Amino acid sequence: LVSGQDATYTIKVNNLGPSDAVAPQVQDVLPAGESFVSASGTDWNCSNTNGTVGCTYTAATSLSDGASASPITLVVSVSSAAVSTITNTAIVCSGTIGTGSNLCTGSTYANGTLDPITENNTSSAPGTPAVSADLTIQKSHAGNFVSGANGTYSITVTDDGPADSVGTSGSPIVVSDTLPSGESYVSATGTGWTCTAASQIVTCDYASVIVADTSAPMISLVVAVSSSALGTVTNTVQVTPGVTADGNPANNSASDPTTIVGADLSITKTHSGSFTAGSEGTYTITVSNNGPATSAGPINVIDTLPTGESYVSANATGWTCSDGSGSSSATVTCTNPSSVLANAAMAPISLVVAIGVDVTDTLTNTAEVVPGPTADPVTSNNTTTDPTAVLTGADLAIHKSHSGTFTAGQSGTYSLVVTNNGPADSAGPITVSDTLPAGETLASAPTGTGWSCSNLASVVTCTHATAIADGTSAGTISLPVDIASSATGKIINTATVTPGPTDDPDSSNNSSSDQVTIATSADLNIEKTLTLPAGGLVSGQDATYTIKVNNLGP
Repeated sequence: LVSGQDATYTIKVNNLGPSDAVAPQVQDVLPAGESFVSASGTDWNCSNTNGTVGCTYTAATSLSDGASASPITLVVSVSSAAVSTITNTAIVCSGTIGTGSNLCTGSTYANGTLDPITENNTSSAPGTPAVSADLTIQKSHAGNFVSGANGTYSITVTDDGPADSVGTSGSPIVVSDTLPSGESYVSATGTGWTCTAASQIVTCDYASVIVADTSAPMISLVVAVSSSALGTVTNTVQVTPGVTADGNPANNSASDPTTIVGADLSITKTHSGSFTAGSEGTYTITVSNNGPATSAGPINVIDTLPTGESYVSANATGWTCSDGSGSSSATVTCTNPSSVLANAAMAPISLVVAIGVDVTDTLTNTAEVVPGPTADPVTSNNTTTDPTAVLTGADLAIHKSHSGTFTAGQSGTYSLVVTNNGPADSAGPITVSDTLPAGETLASAPTGTGWSCSNLASVVTCTHATAIADGTSAGTISLPVDIASSATGKIINTATVTPGPTDDPDSSNNSSSDQVTIATSADLNIEKTLTLPAGGLVSGQDATYTIKVNNLGP
């Protein structure tokens, strides 16, 4: 007998006499562990009812004295769970077989020939099943694993039979999985399984029965993939039977080659136009994921500022940048805790830097992206440089003019215009000074959009705190003066512009003079009075007149 397989019994009926046997019948009540498959034999009509097999002799004549009937072949299926001795017993009678007994106590003459000796009407065939189960194991996963992330294996143990595979607490069915380099244990679960891990070896015990031709509940094994792992790793698992022997150990192990992929991060850095010495410039830094996997955060960008640049600010959605506003540190670090999907880009970083006033050459700024836990298979595009031309100097020019006629004793107004001829913006503060010449005094405070003016000892000073952009002019300064009443001839007034931190390559136009010719105008009037004597005018006598001339100016 073999558990889980069919067994064949041969039943032979002999008539030991002394008479012929009329209509012999055979009954076989199948014991626990066996189930009916078939029963047949020449001259026999067999049937099965709920595990009771009955066969009636159907030959045309009775079974003669001393004769043997054709054998009955009874095929049964031995349970896959059968492990103990099975005893199969058949009985024979000539007539009706009594119920509840292996003897023919119910036989009557009417139903057949009386059997005077019933002790030999039974025959038993005991057998102990040979128990053997064929355990197999399969291991699989879905898709590629990603470096720096978790991956899940599915492990299934199947019993291909013929017997059930039995595991107990003392002798369980054991699954062992040796994790390859690049993978580490996170968890292992499965209904009925008890799993533990020691170093790289994961062990799961099953103290129960795997019925033949069925599978145990699946084990879900979760592993952490190293952030440096790339390429293919092979994970091997093995099953060891418990109580029940395994007749085919060749299929007790399985390997699952696993492709580990990373995320190819790349970085670009750009700027618009030219930077100007003494002013600020803005870089745009963009991190992209070229795939094939999602790149897990945090992701860092490190920007090394060259000599001649200093940090002002860095802003972007999702990024936190550290360096401190106004810091002169040469390294700016921005961190984004989020992941970036394959074939997607992160929010661009806007990096503002201050350009030194003494920069005279091209600046090269380098930025680097540092991946998080997900390995980057291509590192050649993890850095980027952006050569930036710096415009050096701004040519400031000043023009001084007036309108109308300046007249002695009256007021006049000068207009002062400062223009930036480039090529760079001219950073503030920018100063205009005007020393008033003899014959002129400041009439009132000068005015001009963007300018703040003061006067000290006939030196008028106006300051422009902010930059004057390339190709533009600052607001016009209006300078009112009073002309001395004694002034005559020509007066020359000179104004000078002094640049701020931005170098001015051409100082020849930093001063402007405006010559004015003083017009003179005097409003004369005359007054005449008569000095009368006491008696008034007297004919024939002298009279005295007083005549006075006045200059009413200016």
